[in-house]
Formats: sequence, C-alpha cells, structure tokens
Amino acid sequence: MAPIRILLADDDAAARRAARDALAGAGFEVLEAADGAELVAGALDGLPALILADLLLPGLDGFEAVAELRRHGSTAAIPWLYLSTLDDAETRTQGVARFLMKPFEREDLIAAVRAVAPATGPGTEAPLILVVDDERDIVEIVCDYLGDAGYRGAGCYDGRAAVAAVERRPPAALVLDVKMPELDGYGVIRWVKRHPVHRTIPIIILTATKVLRITHGTPPQPNPFATVTTPCGAARLVAAVREVLGAA
Repeated sequence: MAPIRILLADDDAAARRAARDALAGAGFEVLEAADGAELVAGALDGLPALILADLLLPGLDGFEAVAELRRHGSTAAIPWLYLSTLDDAETRTQGVARFLMKPFEREDLIAAVRAVAPATGPGTEAPLILVVDDERDIVEIVCDYLGDAGYRGAGCYDGRAAVAAVERRPPAALVLDVKMPELDGYGVIRWVKRHPVHRTIPIIILTATKVLRITHGTPPQPNPFATVTTPCGAARLVAAVREVLGAA
C-alpha cells in the first residue's frame, strides 16, 4: 500500500526541512510548499491525504488557502493540521481546532500527523475513492460514508473534472453519477475503458434510475463494475466498494 502523502507548507526553509526529514523518516511521502499559492497548487495537483501548514504563510495565509481549496471538490475534504507560533488561546480564537505549537519535537509532529491523517495503519494511506456527482450534498455524504469505513473520499462535480482528477492521481475506484453536465457518467466510463493505463480502475454507478447493461469491451482485464440505486445507506454503498476492490 502506498505511503500517506503529506503536503507540508512553511515559508521557513529550515523548519520545513526539519519537518520533512522527520515525516519522511517515519514513512510518509512529503510534498513541499513555501507559500500559500504553492500550497493551493500542490494540493490540487498532488491530492495529499493531509495538509500540514503554517498559519502565517506569505501571499495566501493558512485560512485563505483552506478557503480556496474548499471550493474544489477534489480537495474540499482534505484534513488540515496547522502549525502555529501563537499561544493556544489565541490560536483557538482564530477558529483552528487542530494545530501543533511551534517549536515542536519530532515525536509530537509524528503523533499529531498520525492522529489526523486518514489511514488504515501507521505509514499507509487509505484507498482513495473518487466520487463524481453534480450534487455537492451527495458528494459530501458519500465521502462521509467512505471515511467512516476507512477509505478516503475525494469529490468532483462533473465528468471533465473527474477525468482530470484521474489523470493527476488515479483512485482505487470511481463512484459515478450517470446524469452530469459537461461529460456524463457514461462518457467517463468510456474514457476510462479506452485508457491504456486507467482502464482497470473499478467503477460503481450511483443512480436513481434503472441502469441498462454496460458491456466492458475486450480489454485484457475489464473493470470490476457495480451499480447502486439511490437513495441508499452507507452499508450498501460500502459493500459495493468492497466488492469491486476485492475483484480488482
């Protein structure tokens, strides 16, 4: 299983290097950013499991960066751990619930990251499931279901955004609505099935209507495939995810 990917953002190069070395030594994969703009770009491109960021970054500060990333489906649910030089009381007045006071010991950093990062075990990253639906509430609910079951959900709100997200970082499985703007669920399926690298990604169709049989074509290893009729509960959805991942 792949190591947990952490995006570390701090404009203090020495502090960033020390934190990077500590995290890498504990088995994490570390991406780096020196300011708020790099943080946003790195999160959108790298889709980390956790963002570890100084509050007082140049350009966009920590609060502005999180607000920007909350606007994007693929990064809206990424958990944050703030690094702060403010005292506890002052930090809490800024609305920060999860933070680590600077300076900190290596052991405190690793413990804090492991407490926040969604993982199946120390040093391993939970399987990433990409949820694609033009209804944001549904994406949020499905991601919550997946998170409670030990998976990591990321969301997109149309088919073209889903294609771009798969190209950036292939998920363990796709959960797709059928009716979407730009590119519908069937269009995404056709793209995945024709792709030389991504054609074996497991697919779950999430729909309120009866789904006609979709053939897999003749790739050497066809996609594991399932359908879930909505509305559905967490148990049915998670069972479908486990089914297709088990067949992959």
